[in-house]
Amino acid sequence: MKLNGIKTVVGYKCPFCGGTVTGPDGALSLSGDMFTLRCGCRDKKDEIPLRIEKKGGVYCFTVPCFICGETHKYSVSSENDFGGTVVMNCPMTGLGIGFAGSRDDVESSARETDVSFRAAVEDAGFETPESFFEARSAYEESRSALSPEEITSLNFLVKSLIPEGAIQCFCGVCTEPEMNCDGDDAVLKCPICGATARIPLRILSDPYRLAEIDEINMK
Repeated sequence: MKLNGIKTVVGYKCPFCGGTVTGPDGALSLSGDMFTLRCGCRDKKDEIPLRIEKKGGVYCFTVPCFICGETHKYSVSSENDFGGTVVMNCPMTGLGIGFAGSRDDVESSARETDVSFRAAVEDAGFETPESFFEARSAYEESRSALSPEEITSLNFLVKSLIPEGAIQCFCGVCTEPEMNCDGDDAVLKCPICGATARIPLRILSDPYRLAEIDEINMK
């Protein structure tokens, strides 16, 4: 199957409601050099759509990320034959945010993302994916706490370092720090001795810089 095939469907996860949005069959075979896909859950001026631009023999995807809140870019050759689904992953979490393939394959891949996302947000302290998006909407009115995306990013970081023993604390006991916000920093705090570590909030929105953190030392 090719991206510009008459049965190829593209889709993405809406960054506001988390719903799966899919286009018509063969959309890229009919859309010329530019294709835009919108959810419709918000006014058009507030939406962040999936955009696909054809440059020569390459399709350039700009996909809004419903997990970390950033926009990620991917390039796929129009000439490549692929089996199953092309899944475009959030570089921070590895979860699928954009998809291309047959309709059945795209919807199946999106459901797999839903299952993984539910586990991730519950692990980060949200009761349901819906409560994550509710918290995101509430956060837009205030900057007094970590955003849902920042909480999830920080939780992914902490959970990835725990198995490696890479979270160090003054008391030598804590491996599950509390997460708060102080100005431009995320603050990890030991609930036992009160030791803290600070991570600039700008790093939490940069998956590449976040991946460079291999140790947290609270003191």
